[in-house]
Amino acid sequence: MQFAEIKVRAEIRCGELLREMAERGERAGGHGGDRQSSRSVQLEDIGISRDESSRFQKAAEAPRKQVEHAFTEARRTQIPVTSAQIRALTKSPDFTPVQRADHER
Repeated sequence: MQFAEIKVRAEIRCGELLREMAERGERAGGHGGDRQSSRSVQLEDIGISRDESSRFQKAAEAPRKQVEHAFTEARRTQIPVTSAQIRALTKSPDFTPVQRADHER
């Protein structure tokens, strides 16, 4: 139970760090290998795949209050929170799947 929470929290923090690094020019921002400075690194340099980077950064976008509520409920019910559940918190519940697809374009 605690392991799952620690893992998900680590993924969220990793997403935050990846975004901060890109904003500071410390890593390529995902635009075909553009390097903003000689100090910037590629994801592979830090052992993270593009898919992991995407998932971690999506998890970092989840509203903090909802994330904490999910962890609280997980502890109460003894059902671990998954990374996918946290990433799903970034999707607006007000859209139907078709509206969401149109909105995301």
